[in-house]
Amino acid sequence: MFKLEDHYRELHPLAQGGMSKVYLGIDLKLDRQVALKVIDLSSPISDKTLLEAKLLACFNHPNIVQIYKTIQHDEQLILEMEYVKGTTLECLIKQQNLTLPKKLELLLDITQGLFAIHQQNILHLDLKAANVLVNESGSAKIADFGISQIKDTFQTQENSSFGSLTAMSPEQLNEQPLDFRSDLFSLGLIAYQLFANQHPYMGQSPTPSNKSIAEQIKNSRCRADACAIADIPEPLGLLINRLLSYHVKQRPASSAEVIEELKHIMMLLNNNSETISLADIQLASKQKKWKEFTVFTLLSCIAIGLFSVSIWYWQANKPKTYVAVLPIEFSKKTKLLDSQKQVLNLAINDAIRQYLLDTSGYALISQIEIRQTQKLLGDNLSLPILGKALNADQLLTTHLDCTPLSCDINLSLLDGKTGTLVRAERSASDTENYMGIYNVTSSFIEKLYTGDIATKQALRKEREFLERYVSLVNVVSTNSRNTLSVIADIEDLILHSPEFTPLYPLYRKIVLRHYDETLNPEVIKKLKMTLDTLPSAYHDSPAYLIDLLDIYQHVKDKYNMDIVIGKIQKSDIEEFQKQTLLAIYYKRSGELERSLTHAKLAYKIRPMLITTRNLAIVHVMLGDNKKASEYLSKILTHIPNDFFALQTLADISLLSGDLVKAEVNYQRLITSSTAISSTYSNYSIVLSLKGELTEALYYAQKAVELSSKNSTQQLNLADILFMLGKKDQASDIYKNIDKGIADDTQVVELLLEKAQAQVHLGKSQKAMISIDRALNQNSELSEVYFVKAMVQTILGEKYSAVASIEQSIKKGWSPVFYRLIWFKPLCTENQFKTLLGKENYNSLCT
Repeated sequence: MFKLEDHYRELHPLAQGGMSKVYLGIDLKLDRQVALKVIDLSSPISDKTLLEAKLLACFNHPNIVQIYKTIQHDEQLILEMEYVKGTTLECLIKQQNLTLPKKLELLLDITQGLFAIHQQNILHLDLKAANVLVNESGSAKIADFGISQIKDTFQTQENSSFGSLTAMSPEQLNEQPLDFRSDLFSLGLIAYQLFANQHPYMGQSPTPSNKSIAEQIKNSRCRADACAIADIPEPLGLLINRLLSYHVKQRPASSAEVIEELKHIMMLLNNNSETISLADIQLASKQKKWKEFTVFTLLSCIAIGLFSVSIWYWQANKPKTYVAVLPIEFSKKTKLLDSQKQVLNLAINDAIRQYLLDTSGYALISQIEIRQTQKLLGDNLSLPILGKALNADQLLTTHLDCTPLSCDINLSLLDGKTGTLVRAERSASDTENYMGIYNVTSSFIEKLYTGDIATKQALRKEREFLERYVSLVNVVSTNSRNTLSVIADIEDLILHSPEFTPLYPLYRKIVLRHYDETLNPEVIKKLKMTLDTLPSAYHDSPAYLIDLLDIYQHVKDKYNMDIVIGKIQKSDIEEFQKQTLLAIYYKRSGELERSLTHAKLAYKIRPMLITTRNLAIVHVMLGDNKKASEYLSKILTHIPNDFFALQTLADISLLSGDLVKAEVNYQRLITSSTAISSTYSNYSIVLSLKGELTEALYYAQKAVELSSKNSTQQLNLADILFMLGKKDQASDIYKNIDKGIADDTQVVELLLEKAQAQVHLGKSQKAMISIDRALNQNSELSEVYFVKAMVQTILGEKYSAVASIEQSIKKGWSPVFYRLIWFKPLCTENQFKTLLGKENYNSLCT
């Protein structure tokens, strides 16, 4: 008989079911921690357990629990699997108050895992919160493939009883044919529970029993409206509602489509970051909002992160040298628990930052800034390119090669401009003693910068104090405890050692989280009082002012914000940091011109990638597309295929009528495989305006494949089909658009789409009513007059159409859009020819 003890050590039981037991152990050969699922093959469903092993073996994906190997012996099957140290999503939902961004990250993780499963032509069929594991770093992994099936081989009667009643789709409960959209319904159930903390069918079920809920799923549409969940973004609510559609055809077409929508929603949320965002971009001085043409209303720019934990580490005096401390790298041979890696990361980073904080002449570049720049440039970037993008004078790298008991620590100081090595130091440390790691690193960093033996006093703290600090960092990071108890513990540590500065940002972060939970102003008063009692080294420093500004901005206290801003302007805060803070503040206050002034000053001091992006964005917001294009072009010198810059340049070119530039940049996005649905849709518009309708159709169809429910992209496809003479196909899409947009919508863009669909369906009176309603909402929007001119032309009202065209052009609409065949009946009108100009007129009329 196979004995686990012969192959694994430190075995501990984790769970037990009717047919299997799960153990935690360490593989004797590879010395790695694993989960062992020991299955009784005499069970009547042993075939299914073998299938689970085969299915899991297909995957090597960060969001799917990995199986390392299978061992079959006599009546036993052992699955040696990745051990996910953490909890289930089900427990996490119950135990923690997760933030909205964190919930979105988890949902995206699950969807990406589901996409990988579906790519293997596999249906999961039992996707639920209990079958999703969340590790200590907060990543979600799909587990339990016990009833999964290869698509088209599913036997409903045989398998449906093994699924979880409240996690099944209506078609699964009704024993109907299944496809990937069955899993998408289950994903919708998870999503609703994640954001609402209850099952979406709970409210309509007569009793809370699983059977009763399952009956509702089986026979009724979901009455819960995800858009009604408190604080949920409307696009996310709409997506969850679509996932929970009773009819399969009304759900998203694929998990890839869901991933794209989730990424857009996540980027939209970043509009609340400290940097300038693109959520409310307007076209020129004509106040034309960017909609479909500007996918970057769905994008956010990169956060400078000056109000993050790392802000504490900025120098108080004006620094001469900017240092980028790069994320710690562990060698591939390293075999450490996550908890050991956490202690090493924390101690090493604390020691490096504290040394540079205490040493005159240095300023640390924000960690968020570094991470975001690395993300922009890609994983394989060279150090000189990174240094240039950050405009760093020095780069500091840390490489660790560890065994479970000790680590070789390699610190390297490099020239930020060339990436060449200036000096390196190497020594060893243990893996679990924060103070020991801190002191070794502290002596390293001093020797690295001075070349001499360390002279600074070593950190002397009780082991219990440091263990509590490390534990609290983890608790705050994972939000795994009641905030009041965490606040009390941190206050106790501050009282014990007020000079231990790493506690301050941790304390601020958890108190602001508690404020978000309670909205109690007394929480902020107490935070301010505590900060005021800290040592004068902190209280008299610019870091104190920055913390105060963060607090008052968080609670939207403009009166106190203005007072702090006045003090910051007079303070000796490092100039780049000061100008960036002021640019952010005035942007949030709606004073874009003042924001631009300070953003330019920050850029002049450090013309780095992030500040370049911010300037491009604020110029677009102010309608200065020429200046915006200049800065976008500079971004492309750092990142030739940068999505943000290429898409923005293409969209600016399209809206201003420069079809050549628009086409070049859209093509670059497409050939670099970074295009998304609106890239294809906008490119098809360019091709339509050039008269290349067959090719335009290809890209319009590709856009709809990626985002099948987007009404703007549907309308574009219908228009191209109509222009190609495929009027029946176009009519079907126009009907779906008209039906899908509510008659009482107040959204101008949707009213215009509805009007265009209605006029093609012969509903001319209703089309004009929709346009009138759009005008009532925004009479300065140039696109309203464009659509009005189109409807009037189709109805034969030539003089009125020309008058509307004139209005649209005066308000900023490009004449190039009047090349479309809808306007051909106007070719006999002299005023139309004058308004369009020779090139556009000849393109349409000759």
